[in-house]
Amino acid sequence: FVQKTLASSAVDRKLQMWRFIPADAPVENVAPAAPTALTATAHAASVSLTWTAPTDNDVASYLIVRGDADGTHWSTIARGITGTSFTDNTCRQGHAYLYKVKAVDRSANVSEASGPAQATPTGDRALVASWQMEGSLLDETANLMDVACSATPRYVTDHQVGDSALRLSNAYLRLPYAVGDMDEMTIAMWVKWTNSGSNWTRLFDFGNGTQQYMFLTPSNGSTMRFAIKNGGDEQIVDASSKLQGSKWHHVAVTLGAGSATIWVDGQAVGSSSISIKPSDIRPVLNYIGRSQFVADPLFNGIIDDVRIYNYPLTAEELQGIIGNPTAVSPIEGNHKAPDAPIYDLQGRRVSQPQHGIFIKNGQKIAR
Repeated sequence: FVQKTLASSAVDRKLQMWRFIPADAPVENVAPAAPTALTATAHAASVSLTWTAPTDNDVASYLIVRGDADGTHWSTIARGITGTSFTDNTCRQGHAYLYKVKAVDRSANVSEASGPAQATPTGDRALVASWQMEGSLLDETANLMDVACSATPRYVTDHQVGDSALRLSNAYLRLPYAVGDMDEMTIAMWVKWTNSGSNWTRLFDFGNGTQQYMFLTPSNGSTMRFAIKNGGDEQIVDASSKLQGSKWHHVAVTLGAGSATIWVDGQAVGSSSISIKPSDIRPVLNYIGRSQFVADPLFNGIIDDVRIYNYPLTAEELQGIIGNPTAVSPIEGNHKAPDAPIYDLQGRRVSQPQHGIFIKNGQKIAR
């Protein structure tokens, strides 16, 4: 339903001539009260927000605005939020932000902003994204960097971690646009590459097109290659050979301290000095299984336990995650109590434990 009669004054008419509202929504221009008690909790690569809803009975959703800590550069970062919590995973680590929340009612009236809350993503060394491929593409860290597949996800029992893995066949994954915006990082995954006769497929490719990117290909025709480019010449790391096809391998790239290293099954197979950092590119087109170059073939194969860290892992740490794939230490606590309620990481009560991480009796449990 389109309504223009809501503009009740000359100022209103200048600001808004049309509004789309549901057909059964009342035609009125009384805004709801502002949300209250906004809190912002910083994580390594995100900020979690919670707030208290206004008492108005027609609040339909919320919008989130974010600015720099000095009160400048405000922008809307989320709309249509129906709950009273939100995780901002588009923020830069180490950068201070202010947040405000506004309520929107069914007639599209917008409240005044809540009081501000400030937070700075810590940038502490951490696992910032983890996709276990256990029947979903959800990120199991607090940063909630969920991914999307270009086709219906296909989970298979041929796996390395947990109970399943993801098969990619003429499909690829799209990662959140801020996931590669770091000075240092590690990208690690289990891979079983099945179209090993194709050159220039991608295990990952983070970039902004064909002039800014960083990628790892299992074969350029003769070797496994990592390359990073920021408008000038590519900076390259080559392994001694291409990745062996049709067999599971743990593959990683570590970036930091002016160097890049390719790892296969916990062993360094190629390393070189580089001067470009991922944060120099600030990639927003981030893929697993697809290239920035449209002529390059898609990756076909199976992937499992994909992780991104915001620092370069050591050889010992890489070998540790190969040997301890859950990356979650055992936690003491009375989590086996039969009547204890169970919650997911977003605070939503669930009827039974899910694969991944859940909360029971205040304890974080890995399953």
